[in-house]
Amino acid sequence: PDFHACGSALPAIYKELTLAEFRDGHYFHYIPPTLDRAKPSPALVFLHGSGGNFKVYAWLLSKVADQVGCSVIAPTFGFGNWERRGAYEAITAAIADAGKHAAIDPDHIHLMGLSNGGKGVCLAESEPGPSFRSLIFLSGLMHERVTPETLAARRKDRPVFVLSGGSDDRVPWDYVAGYAERFEKAGMRVSVRRFEGEDHFLFFRRHEEVLTEIVAWLEMQQ
Repeated sequence: PDFHACGSALPAIYKELTLAEFRDGHYFHYIPPTLDRAKPSPALVFLHGSGGNFKVYAWLLSKVADQVGCSVIAPTFGFGNWERRGAYEAITAAIADAGKHAAIDPDHIHLMGLSNGGKGVCLAESEPGPSFRSLIFLSGLMHERVTPETLAARRKDRPVFVLSGGSDDRVPWDYVAGYAERFEKAGMRVSVRRFEGEDHFLFFRRHEEVLTEIVAWLEMQQ
């Protein structure tokens, strides 16, 4: 019920589509009820894909937060065009503001991007700002101007988790496997999970398995 009551972020989509200002600083923030807000704790920053910041994303990831013992910060960026002006500022501002409500351990901030949100992951990790402990690409796209080698240059041993559907026709497996291989060759520690027969709606169709994989992987990064 709390998720239902928190309102929708989808009006930001319509603002962007009508060329109105959509960068209003909105983000969803989930804090597990058992988390000590005064004690610095890990955080998972989630960047949504094309179509907007659906509440179901925060709801699904709350299950990860409850098990791992972290907060979830999910900034809203209009339609999900993270290559547009202000994306980096939207990500870092959400992290900074969320830290006022639950203390964040700066050495344990994980960054995850779904689909087009993968571009935001590339952007955030290539800038001289927060250094994220790990990166997760879920059916993710790479930013056209940020190569895997550029990301690896910041810290070669950074762990990366790549999950995608083997039958995804929007982000083909060959494309995903290609950048995962480049990550590894550039010195990053890469884990790959291919879901056979799944398409671009993997996160919805196989959410229990996806969340289980993410929880297990994050626990290894703590």
